[in-house]
Amino acid sequence: MTFLPRFLAAALVAAAPALAPAQPVWGTDVADGFLTGSRSLVVGQSGVFHGTLVRSDYAAASVSIDWTITKAAVIDGFQQFRYRYTFSGPFADKNPSHVVLGLSASCLGSAAANAECASDVRYAVGSSRGTTPALERDAAARGELEFGTYEDRNRGANPGLPAAIGGLKIDTDDFGANDRLVVSFLSMRTPVWGDVYLKGGNGNYAYSYTGTCSQTTGKGKNRVTTLVPCQASDRVQLANFAYNAGVATRSTSTSVQDFIATPDSRMLAVQPPTTTVPEPGTVLLLGAGLAGLGVVARRWRA
Repeated sequence: MTFLPRFLAAALVAAAPALAPAQPVWGTDVADGFLTGSRSLVVGQSGVFHGTLVRSDYAAASVSIDWTITKAAVIDGFQQFRYRYTFSGPFADKNPSHVVLGLSASCLGSAAANAECASDVRYAVGSSRGTTPALERDAAARGELEFGTYEDRNRGANPGLPAAIGGLKIDTDDFGANDRLVVSFLSMRTPVWGDVYLKGGNGNYAYSYTGTCSQTTGKGKNRVTTLVPCQASDRVQLANFAYNAGVATRSTSTSVQDFIATPDSRMLAVQPPTTTVPEPGTVLLLGAGLAGLGVVARRWRA
């Protein structure tokens, strides 16, 4: 009595198609339901002290990004989009130096490709408290916009960035008492899941480093370098940074929560509205029907 049900169950399991493993989502299309979204960014600090790279999680800070993608004009049969990003964080204390937004590789080949992927690039700083009006700036006109590939090279301009990002870079102004950064631009490209990086200023941060410091004594052949506990006077300047969680795992991450929506290499064709023109046979039938109605009406009146 129990053999047949078990046999049927085994047969059904064997016949069922195997579930395909989840695929990495970086670079894949953003569904309509994600044209607005929000992400908390990975935040940290990085600096060089006595020739040693120093990093630590900056748990006291929280940085987030919100985005909205809306349809703009239709140009030469293709849809244009308005991309808008809002960064929120403790920027009054850690003035952001620049932001990098990921773009498709095809956006970086020429000035024409740059403009097709991101034009009318603007940014503004403002306050979530509403006490300071947002001041919009034209990034290109101010010489604060560039396109390229950015990475943490030689512990320099993009500290803490775990993998290179190709895209647009905007150098931002002093924030004063503001805590929000808004970036917007027009694009002829549809959205895919991509990356973002925000570099905080490092002019105001000098923290005591409690690790091991190097101490050199003597000269020439008698020069000796030893490691000793750091003193209170040993200070390290740390740069703040933030990026989306999937930057380091873009080739393997299967979660859209690790990325933000950014412009792709594809364009969206818009079909013009069509007007149905009756075929000649349809027109003749319609005319014959109207004529028949006229005959009936005349007989009825007679």
